[in-house]
Amino acid sequence: MNAAEVAPQGVSGLFEMTVRGSGIADAGRLYLNSQPDYRDPRNLSVVLTPAMQAHLRERFGADPAEFLDGKRIAVRGTARRVRIVFVANGRPTEKYYYQTHLVLQRASDLSVAPPPL
Repeated sequence: MNAAEVAPQGVSGLFEMTVRGSGIADAGRLYLNSQPDYRDPRNLSVVLTPAMQAHLRERFGADPAEFLDGKRIAVRGTARRVRIVFVANGRPTEKYYYQTHLVLQRASDLSVAPPPL
């Protein structure tokens, strides 16, 4: 929510969340979402480029979307508000909404919390 208030510079820090959903979109980027509905204004989407997905696949020995699903993660970076424009028939419309994205810059900036005892 803080990132939305200070757009476009965003908020830098360490963000903790449970991965409650994921999806691949635009140019093969993987989005890890903090809310089941990625359009929820409270949602934080951690964005993984295809190259970052490959790094994490090597690190975890599994597909990042499957491995991280339901896990508590901590991610260091800058969360920014991003305008998402609705598209109809391949053309942008005048309708839009905002999401908060954090593009993961280094694989080492993501850590997975140990499971509870």
